[in-house]
Parts: sequence; C-alpha cells; structure tokens
Amino acid sequence: MRLRPLLALSVIGSFTLAAVSVTVLDKVHHDESDASVADLSDAAADAARSAPAMGHLEAEAGPPDPCALFHASNEALIASFEAGDAGDGCAFQRPRVGCVTTTNGVTWGYRIVRAQAYPGAAERCYTAYDFDLVRRDDAGTQVVPSGHMSLSFDPYSLDVNIGLDAAADYDNDGEVELLRTTWTEGSADEEIPMQERTLLTFKAGDLAPYEPASGITIEQLEDVDQDGRPDLISRGPYAHVVEDIDNFHHERAVAPSIFAYLARLDGTFVLGDAASIAFTRRYCDAQPAVTSLTVEDTTGRPDLDHSSLATAMTCTVLRGGKGAARIVQAWNAVCRNRKEDDDPSGRRDWECQDWPKELATIRPPFVLE
Repeated sequence: MRLRPLLALSVIGSFTLAAVSVTVLDKVHHDESDASVADLSDAAADAARSAPAMGHLEAEAGPPDPCALFHASNEALIASFEAGDAGDGCAFQRPRVGCVTTTNGVTWGYRIVRAQAYPGAAERCYTAYDFDLVRRDDAGTQVVPSGHMSLSFDPYSLDVNIGLDAAADYDNDGEVELLRTTWTEGSADEEIPMQERTLLTFKAGDLAPYEPASGITIEQLEDVDQDGRPDLISRGPYAHVVEDIDNFHHERAVAPSIFAYLARLDGTFVLGDAASIAFTRRYCDAQPAVTSLTVEDTTGRPDLDHSSLATAMTCTVLRGGKGAARIVQAWNAVCRNRKEDDDPSGRRDWECQDWPKELATIRPPFVLE
C-alpha cells in the first residue's frame, strides 16, 4: 500500500516518515494499571488544579486569555508527568497544540489528558499524548468527544502538532467553522513536512467535517475576493498527483497551490468564477520561464528541479496545453541520462516518475486566456 502525503486524523490510522510517526486513535489503548502511564486521575490532576484555570485569574490581572491558560495548563501537566513515573527517565517532547477564540466568543483548545514517554532506539525516547478537544462559551465548558485524538513522537521527530484557526460562519448558523491543521516534521536531515487541513463545523454538540468543503484539499485560507470570508486555497484537481520522495514510497503532492475556491453566501464554495481565475492567472503570469530542468544540489551536482517543473506544467496545461508534450520529453531525457550517468545501479529511480505526464493529461477546471 502506498502512503499518501497527508495525515487523515479523522480516522484510525498511522503514518511513519523516516523518523516521524503520528497515530490517531478513537480510544486510549494503554493499560490503566500501568504505573508508567499518567492521567488526570493522579499527579496530573494536581498539576491541573495548580495551573491557572480558565476564568480564575485575579481580578486586577485583567480579562484572562483563555488560550494562554490552555497552554499553561498543558505545560504544567507535562511537567508533572516528567516529575512522576510516566517518563521512565525520559524527557517529554512538547507538541504544539491549537487553541483559538472565534469572533462569536467561543474558545476551542486541545487539553492534554494523558501522556507517556519510554526509551527507544539510539538512547532516544518515544512520547505519546492523548488530547480532549474542549469548547468554552458563556454557557460553560464542555469536552467534544469527536475531537479526541492521540499523537506520538518517535525518537527522531522534530514536531508533531495540531493547529486550530477560525475560518468563518460559512453556513450562517451562528457557529464559526474551524480549520484544523495537523503536521509533522522529520529529523534534521529528513525535514519533509506532512500536513492535513480539515474544515470542521460544530452542530448538535458534535464536531464534524464541513460537508461543502469535502473533496477540496485545503492548503490555506485567504480572502481572495475581499468579501470578509476566507476562501479555500488548494491544488485543485491536481491535488492527488504525487511523487515518491525516497525509496520507501513516502509521497508528496507536486502541483502548486494556485486554485481559489471562493466562499458563497449559501455556504458552498465555487472554483472557476472571475475572481478565482484571476487569482490563478496572477500566479502563473509571475512565474519565470523554465530554461532548465536541473539545479545544483548541496554538493554542486545536477539535481532535478521538481518544483519548477510542476509549476510550469500546471500553468502550461491551464493555458491550453501547448508545450506540455515537450516538457514531458525533456523530463524523460534528463531522467534517462541521470540513471545512466549518476547512478547506474538504479537506486535513484524514484526521482524519475510519470507525474509530469499525469499532470499533462488531467483536464483543467478552466483555461487561462
């Protein structure tokens, strides 16, 4: 099975990239009797009580920052885990977890409820966390069960994170939709960030994917048409085109993020109207002509310029496709020479794949004039 480049944290699954692992669970799988595992029923509860609690700062300190209190409480919990038996002599790697207060006064944050660290390879440690998603408004604080997730660091992880951003009340129901971002980064020599962004909506006490955005691979939010509602920036119909980035079949998307799905008043998104096309045209017009498919790597040797080629091919297809076949032919020629001259054993065959041809054969959602 080939690994996809994005982490789908809404389902049970796992992903390992070199020295990075992220695991998503519907429930905690640790043995409750294991003394090396800490949860809120023991020392962690004491730390949670001693840390600043939401809404309980001294009056003279001014209005509390709910997100600052979330982060302070999480840090106090980690410190208690390290001081107790949960660390097994290991230092806990710190995840960055999201918290956001929306324009309608609702605060969302991930609260650590369980943590464990244990020795791994090369005298390094694994760290695992469980989080509850907490929602707070004027009516009180509640845990949203569907938001629970677990993350784990393997010994070489740099970052394993969950981010939250307020998007907009797209469906006009009084609840601001949230953009949840999860990402990982590998070790210093394998820094390949892997990201997943999901637009979420809160209805009937549950957090679920926002249906009108299903099928859109979101890369970022940007108010393209300046109507006050962030639009969804994506790789469009080319989001599924990926390349292997090593001999282990780890993958990443190749096409540029140049498609704007504009938010409409009815809560849906549209690709291909005038503002959306203008957004893509500005990007393609700003790209220099591709004069070579190779660049120098850190050792001064020629390396394939994947990013420039993917951008050139995508924009070429959007302009009607004239010249796409020549780009594919040039790519294949460079690959043949590279295999013969640079690595006759073929160990680097993963660098020369068919994704340029795949980009050229996908029908564009619109054509740039």
